Amino acid sequence: MSSLESHHPPKPSREEKRAQYDMSNSQEVWQGLRDEAINIGSQFVNFELEVTQIEERIHDLWDELIHAAIAIPTGGAEHDRLVTLVLSTRELGVLARRGKSANPPESSHVEEAILPNGQRLWIDLPYFIEDVQAFWTQESVSLAALKLENLATWTAKLCASGVFANELSFVALWLFKQTFEIFRQSDKSEPGGNAEQISVIELLPACTAWMQFNNFKLVQLAVANRESQSASENRLGALTLPGELAKNAQIPANGFSIPRWIFWRQRLKDLHKGGDAQMMKMTRSCFEAMILTGIHIGVAVPGERRYLNNLFRVLDEELASREVKASIGPEDIAIDMKWAESDEENA
Repeated sequence: MSSLESHHPPKPSREEKRAQYDMSNSQEVWQGLRDEAINIGSQFVNFELEVTQIEERIHDLWDELIHAAIAIPTGGAEHDRLVTLVLSTRELGVLARRGKSANPPESSHVEEAILPNGQRLWIDLPYFIEDVQAFWTQESVSLAALKLENLATWTAKLCASGVFANELSFVALWLFKQTFEIFRQSDKSEPGGNAEQISVIELLPACTAWMQFNNFKLVQLAVANRESQSASENRLGALTLPGELAKNAQIPANGFSIPRWIFWRQRLKDLHKGGDAQMMKMTRSCFEAMILTGIHIGVAVPGERRYLNNLFRVLDEELASREVKASIGPEDIAIDMKWAESDEENA
């Protein structure tokens, strides 16, 4: 080893970098991520960095952003700012620089910041979809339920905002497969388990978040029978093929489909019927976030209109039975998920 090489400390591992993340101040986290995105571009434009030198920093930026989305609680502006941060970073556009010695500079050669994978800084959000998909499929199952829900909320809101909408939707497909299409225990599992060991009850809040914040995109893909088409969708490959339970139910599609959508509804009904109070509450939340999705955007999904008619009927009956007349809503009654099924299906 030369004396020059000996002065360069070894690069820290991904785990060592993560150990340095400080998520205690959400405003500082957001500001630091924003500044880093701007600095990466600025240093390229001002010839302080070459394209080959910024690739690792981009991966580091996305990794810290993902962990911020996991650590910062949802429901407030702090978490939503992590969504708009991605949007505003993309709107920095295509960064380019002109040759140093050209005179006049207007006639100099323009060099765009194009990464080795062909994506441009920042308009294409280089490596973003790859890193998010990889984290979901390789690391998310080790998260506690609340942190997984935080990640799902952030990802679903990005998807609903048009950030890699199709590609990120296949992350949801992977999650629904893990939750509804694979044999797994219902109760809590040991922390830090793998995808096979994690329980349904730990996955359900994340599924509900996807349905609350991106249900319309998901049902549109189901109606279109969307299978993986682009390279970034195909990257998930067999990870989104129907699971054993879906295969047993003869679900035909390898991607999104209405039969698969209805199968998830059926699984929620089955889990609700056989579950304890916590399971019943969680499955109801997910079911209610899902059941009227098509109606709201003019998409025909079997069972939705039937469910709505039955819901109104029971609400009217409940109101008529009360001595004190006041407005009531679905939250005031016990729903029956079988309302979405025909008489033949209920037999």
